[in-house]
Amino acid sequence: MKRNPLSAFLQALYEVGTKIARFLRSKFKTARPVTRLGKIANESVPTETELETRNKILPRLEDLYNPSLTVDQRMDMIIDILGEERRTSFPILGRYYTYRYMVTTKQEQWDYHPLIVCVDYTETGWKGISFHWNEFRNYSRDGMRSSLYEVYDEELKDLMSVPYMKIVKT
Repeated sequence: MKRNPLSAFLQALYEVGTKIARFLRSKFKTARPVTRLGKIANESVPTETELETRNKILPRLEDLYNPSLTVDQRMDMIIDILGEERRTSFPILGRYYTYRYMVTTKQEQWDYHPLIVCVDYTETGWKGISFHWNEFRNYSRDGMRSSLYEVYDEELKDLMSVPYMKIVKT
């Protein structure tokens, strides 16, 4: 059976992003482990049901794929799905986030709804790998148009498949 090229690309991007996140999380005490084998930080290993329960995106994928939705409506739905408990004002290295963003520097185009893994801090914000652009991008706190919403490991692949990237051209 022939494999869909987009599917292969998304799988490769997912694997690279998770490897980088694992590396970053191994270097920082504040990071949450990617996988939990045995007891880590006095937490028991989550069951498959608990992992599925943590994945808030999977049960709503069909709704998110609705072709009548605009990318802005999809982003609104993603924020509603992730909820207030995932909202934060600053990223932690090695974790995944999505949010609304407007560039503060002169660029030809940018993604208004980035999906990133935070890899470094800068004087004005942070550097992340964008899963929509497949490259490093710098993000400024001044460009945030919403809070950041953390995306859990179990949700990343599902969210990567949702067409909510909004390319804005100057």
